[in-house]
Amino acid sequence: MVELYASTTLVWQFGDRFKRDMTALWAGDYKFVEDSRGEHTFFDLFTDPREERNLFSEETELAKEFNRYLDKFRERTPVYQETSSSASPAPIDKTLLRRLRELGYAK
Repeated sequence: MVELYASTTLVWQFGDRFKRDMTALWAGDYKFVEDSRGEHTFFDLFTDPREERNLFSEETELAKEFNRYLDKFRERTPVYQETSSSASPAPIDKTLLRRLRELGYAK
């Protein structure tokens, strides 16, 4: 499982050290996290469920494998692909736009 996480609430409460996006990859007992500053953490959730011991520098080969997998995932996933500033936005389906307005997400 891969998850993208960004929290403006943490920035508001605790300051700029939380101003970053984080992407996490879970597989088996392991969790690999990379943030938008290029920092990495790697945990064995079976032996360390509270994520207190970062194994990134100790389990280098396995951590690199997770990192490679995450890079491949990003290449295949549109949310991670940068778009040109000159690109026009994709058209929104009228039914979807109406529903977003009903929910208060669009005007």
